[in-house]
Amino acid sequence: MKLDGDVSFFPDYFQRCFEHFRDRPRLGIGGGEIYHEVEGKLILEANPKFHARGATKNYRRPCWEEIGGLWQGPGRDLLYEVTTNMLGWETAAFEDLHLIHPRVTGLAEGLVSGTRLYIARVVPG
Repeated sequence: MKLDGDVSFFPDYFQRCFEHFRDRPRLGIGGGEIYHEVEGKLILEANPKFHARGATKNYRRPCWEEIGGLWQGPGRDLLYEVTTNMLGWETAAFEDLHLIHPRVTGLAEGLVSGTRLYIARVVPG
């Protein structure tokens, strides 16, 4: 499991994650949906249903071994999932599991810095 230290979740989060994996034998990577507290309300951060957020990735052990564990570099969360899918595994965001994250995804280094880093790796020159 890869879990950011600044997320909050309900006490049964892990049990419910394991139930998703139990019910879907080809599920290689999965995790809950990210919410942000805004003016006392929880707001869902937009996310494709096949994409487990980097702040909360759960891995099935054989899938983890096939993809070679964690890598370094920008865009790695997407690369984990693309590789997982290429190897025949499924990936998913669990709509019924909510995590509260204090900042919007991608702002750890600042929006401009994070975007510049990613573009520098993807676009040559």
